[in-house]
Amino acid sequence: MPVPCRTLAVACAAILGAACSHPSPGAVEPHASAPSPDAIFAHYFRAIGGRERLARVDSRHMWGVYSEGTLVAHTDMVWKRPAWRRVNVHAPGFDYSEGFDGRTWEYSFQNQQLKLDTGVAADAGRRGAEFDESFVDYARKGHQASMIGAETFEDRQAHRVRVTLADGWEKQYLFDDSTGLILALRKAMPMHATGAPITSVTTYEDWRAEGGVLTPHRFVERELSSGRLLNSLQWDSIRTNVDVGARELGRPPDP
Repeated sequence: MPVPCRTLAVACAAILGAACSHPSPGAVEPHASAPSPDAIFAHYFRAIGGRERLARVDSRHMWGVYSEGTLVAHTDMVWKRPAWRRVNVHAPGFDYSEGFDGRTWEYSFQNQQLKLDTGVAADAGRRGAEFDESFVDYARKGHQASMIGAETFEDRQAHRVRVTLADGWEKQYLFDDSTGLILALRKAMPMHATGAPITSVTTYEDWRAEGGVLTPHRFVERELSSGRLLNSLQWDSIRTNVDVGARELGRPPDP
């Protein structure tokens, strides 16, 4: 598995499938009476159990399985509001952690080496640490939201909303018109923070209540242009409002 493991970080950041098929060209249809982004977000908050309940979720600890190509790894992630995160990945011959504590860091247990990231890798870790989805309190964060339009996605009527982060990076969320839940997320970024950006679509699936809030437990990411499977993440267990501190969130100690 290439290091740094940034695809897993962003998949986890998305915390909150059938295989993903992407819309055909021209599937997005601007609509004169389309709802506003804020109306779409309000529908989502009602669907998951309410904005106030979401705000009361202060931390999460999750356990599951991440798959990418031939790699199948057990992973767990500790996350605390507003943007502290640590991801641990375990596979035969591979033990790795990464996180964000104001700086993006990564640690290889094989080499016992701690690295503080810069550039693209640092940006990916910072973005991935955002506890809520980027549209939650977007204005307070300095993000912007705009409507793209209506479309059909896997036989579901939906609306696509663009969220431009304060640093200029763009995410496109697709919301189910009926349920109000997120169907998919489109983004463009390099794989593992190296190479040219790849535009991908990640489906949000297996929604279950955790801490009184509906939460997706499965994510499947595919390349938009080809439909090629990039990775999948299945959370088997999610605990909310757990007591986490430096031991769970901190960097591994130097040898």
